[in-house]
Amino acid sequence: MNKKAVEQLTEVVATLRTNRFESLAEAAVFCEAAIATVDGKLCGVTEIGRATKLPYSTVSRLIWNLSERGFLEYERDASDRRIRRVRARLDAFKR
Repeated sequence: MNKKAVEQLTEVVATLRTNRFESLAEAAVFCEAAIATVDGKLCGVTEIGRATKLPYSTVSRLIWNLSERGFLEYERDASDRRIRRVRARLDAFKR
């Protein structure tokens, strides 16, 4: 890996830690939810799992952890009240 790439990766990891993200997987889950939120949509475990290529059980656990820490919020699906979808709390993300 070249020096510039290492510096960029170090900066990304520092930013993630500054914003209380514990792993790249956690950041990826938040990013997928944030993309959907910006598009005015809600997303669930299945959509995030497909996009991040993480196991659904991992995505479910990460969504729960992120919601407990205020990064995501749950909302019931309008067409099926048994399904819970998430939206990103973009105001929780610090620069």
